[in-house]
Amino acid sequence: MIFYTALFTTLIAAVPAYLSWVAPSVAQLGLFAVLGAGANLLLYCLLKSFDLVDASALAPFRCPRHTRPQKLRNKSVQTSTLSPEFIQAEP
Repeated sequence: MIFYTALFTTLIAAVPAYLSWVAPSVAQLGLFAVLGAGANLLLYCLLKSFDLVDASALAPFRCPRHTRPQKLRNKSVQTSTLSPEFIQAEP
């Protein structure tokens, strides 16, 4: 599914991109290189962290889902969004 989405997006965008293409400058190419190197470094650090620590310890905290504002739902508003079930002590 992702392949076909990318394929059809490429085919649809190819004609307008060809008609309005402007070659990037040397400075822009340098910024693209920095962006690519930074993205690869970020991915390397993320994968290394999953290798060193249990993945459940790296998962983000789940934010509470509110269907309506907290003040209307409950008179006593919580001061912390972290519940004790997500806070784990290291052995």
